Amino acid sequence: MKRLIIVPLAAAAMVAAAFTGTAQAAPGEGGPACTDITGETHNFPSSTTGTYTLRMQVSLAAPACLARISYRLFAVTDTGTVEATLTGYSAEGYPQFQLDTTDSTICVYATTSAANGHVYDRAPNADATPDCLELTAGSSGGAVGFT
Repeated sequence: MKRLIIVPLAAAAMVAAAFTGTAQAAPGEGGPACTDITGETHNFPSSTTGTYTLRMQVSLAAPACLARISYRLFAVTDTGTVEATLTGYSAEGYPQFQLDTTDSTICVYATTSAANGHVYDRAPNADATPDCLELTAGSSGGAVGFT
């Protein structure tokens, strides 16, 4: 009888330990591949109206984990930090964002996180210098180091 109780308890403890280890992982570690930011492509065209529109796709190590992971893009502007709108997903399963701003130069960063708020990844890394990707209106392409 003791053996029947000990085995399920040991299994439950192993599952709890594995879950706790994932929840405490540093950004970019411990999450599923769909949380690993591997790059970006963007289009931030010039404007004659004073309003600039950034469109950005964030690349991941695997297609997005819809409904399980939150994908967010932020821009540091002259007036503070604002969040871009998630507009959908590419055919490859990568999140796509749009942001309208009156600033011709912005600095962006992206995060992937769990429903409980745990951040799995941030790009560029928070300890990078600079800790965001500076974009100037009239630019497009992809950046090296947005991981």
